Amino acid sequence: MLILGFILIILAFYIFNWTFVNLNKPFYNRPMILNKTKLVLFIQFIWITLLSLGLYSLWKVSGSIVIGVVVVIFLVLTLGMFLGTDKNKAKRFFKIYKKIIISRPDLEEKEVRISSTKLFLKRQGKKDFEIDSLCNYLFGEKKEEFLDKEIKDFVRYLFLHENPDQNNLDMNYFKKMAKTESSIEKAYNQIIGPIETQVERPVLSEDVIKQIKKDGINPDEMSDDQLIALQKMYDGSKGNWFVQVLYLIALISIFRSVIDLFQLDFTSILINLVVIVLCVYTGSVIQTRSGYKKFKQASIKNFAEKNK
Repeated sequence: MLILGFILIILAFYIFNWTFVNLNKPFYNRPMILNKTKLVLFIQFIWITLLSLGLYSLWKVSGSIVIGVVVVIFLVLTLGMFLGTDKNKAKRFFKIYKKIIISRPDLEEKEVRISSTKLFLKRQGKKDFEIDSLCNYLFGEKKEEFLDKEIKDFVRYLFLHENPDQNNLDMNYFKKMAKTESSIEKAYNQIIGPIETQVERPVLSEDVIKQIKKDGINPDEMSDDQLIALQKMYDGSKGNWFVQVLYLIALISIFRSVIDLFQLDFTSILINLVVIVLCVYTGSVIQTRSGYKKFKQASIKNFAEKNK
């Protein structure tokens, strides 16, 4: 029942994701089955039924698993909605744009924008022919007006052409545009805008310093940004909110295991141990990779500043 439950939930999530992604495409680029209301409702009924059966199967094994799965599904959906906002999309573009400028100072502005646009669209899940078509439109012949615009205005036009349905002049058009422009402005100020200088150098704990030196890194030679990245990489309390949630779930599972031990419920103990291992392992991997990515970016920035 445990394996069956997870299979049904994964299948339901796959159908839900496929439907959601394709429904957000222009009507002419959707699968034909999604252009009919009755079929869309039937597909929605299928994934809801599969999800319900999957949760019921897991409930027959342990209620703790169902609670954990529901929490994870809620976090994934919340994270997906958060990452899909215009502000976060703009932040992803500006991060790519800034990284290319730092790592390739020899490129012209047009080449930087082309590379940034292609990478951004690739990470948005666009297909190669869609990327080529949009880039040819934006950077083709007699398209100098896109290069003359500020990068913020360029991103706004990119978002419009990425999702043609937003060009419809409905009642909410100008409201949507104002919200999009505000989101792009905030993302620009956060990523590209002036960075506040830190007055005091970050102070690392003794344990973090020992781990850093053990890995052959001299903290005295690191910049402030590099030290902040290393701190987030080695110190569990400095991880992002998602990592903190995983560690909290692991901690709750530890307490539940202690209670189950007194009740001699070895099945629940085994399940809680699996949850603990998965949460701790996933949290440590996310924290390490996130910290390494920030450390790499800080190192590129530090190298570029030293070789100006």
